[in-house]
Amino acid sequence: MSSPTNRDWIGLYTVGAANSAYLVRTYLNCSSFTPPSTPIPSGSCSFNSTSLTPGNYEFRLFTNDTFNILAISNTVAVSPPLPASKLGILNLGYNPPAGGPGFTLGVQSQTAHGTAAAVVNNTAVRISLKTGTGVLAGTLTGTIPAGSRQVSIGSVTYTKAESGVVLTATATSGDSLAPGDSAPFTVDSGQANNLAFITQPGSSQAGSVVSGPPTVVVRDSLGNTVTSSAAPITIAIANPPYGVLNGTRTKNASGGVATFNDLNINQVGDGYALAVSSSGLSGATSNAFSITVPMANLGGTVTRASDESPISGALVKQFRQMWLRGQRHPASMEAIRFRVSKRESIIFAPLPEVT
Repeated sequence: MSSPTNRDWIGLYTVGAANSAYLVRTYLNCSSFTPPSTPIPSGSCSFNSTSLTPGNYEFRLFTNDTFNILAISNTVAVSPPLPASKLGILNLGYNPPAGGPGFTLGVQSQTAHGTAAAVVNNTAVRISLKTGTGVLAGTLTGTIPAGSRQVSIGSVTYTKAESGVVLTATATSGDSLAPGDSAPFTVDSGQANNLAFITQPGSSQAGSVVSGPPTVVVRDSLGNTVTSSAAPITIAIANPPYGVLNGTRTKNASGGVATFNDLNINQVGDGYALAVSSSGLSGATSNAFSITVPMANLGGTVTRASDESPISGALVKQFRQMWLRGQRHPASMEAIRFRVSKRESIIFAPLPEVT
């Protein structure tokens, strides 16, 4: 404007209305009541059109708190609002935990452009799983009341800790609305609850690294790996009552997983099992495995204990297999002597460690 004053103002009108019949008026500082302290020669203000009925409107610029018109805008047509045509699921804004506590979903009726729009009738909505490998449960239905735009549905639970989970909202009665999907989201693991072997110990030679290697995971109550856990985990022999477990027997989980890759057991035997424990968590016991001595290490001779006469054939084979397995000497087998590296032992069992 060439000669602005600090009380120049803008009014919103229905086309053809008298100057005094403004719908909204504002000074050029965008305040309806307080004029600016100095004139404003140019600028912009926003007007909210949500309260307007469909029709034709215009803006008029006046000078110095009068009805002397300085300018009139082009006609602004306000169209009827678009009807709701689809459903949308609002973003959660966080990663819910697997199994609970449950989360709440906001389901909105929307126009084709994604703007919230009221439904005409009470509209029932159902939530279902579109993408994911877990189980969706809890409260999965709700109703958008007539004249409203949204409903909160929950508490919803999901069992699997994973990313890329997608849910779908479907209208089951009321307004005819297209289904809407959520944005992909992540479900985190629940609270650490227990330990489990994900790699079992395997049969190995006495004094050698236990194969596998034994690997243990921290899980929540639904079996999801708690990747945030760094819990200290201790491993020990659960049975039999003999043998010594050597190596690093306590490790902190990394990403919820602990691998025991330097363990060895000094005594041959069948039915070994390892147990893991951690404070506040339920422990676990491994499958059974054996600790053996390889045939190649059994150098020496087998003789009768009574007269030192050599023994060969099936009896020696049976004895050697017993030694490998750490079995006791059967009552049906005669006393025998085995010489190894200048040491001798009468075999009644448990067998001595061979060096």
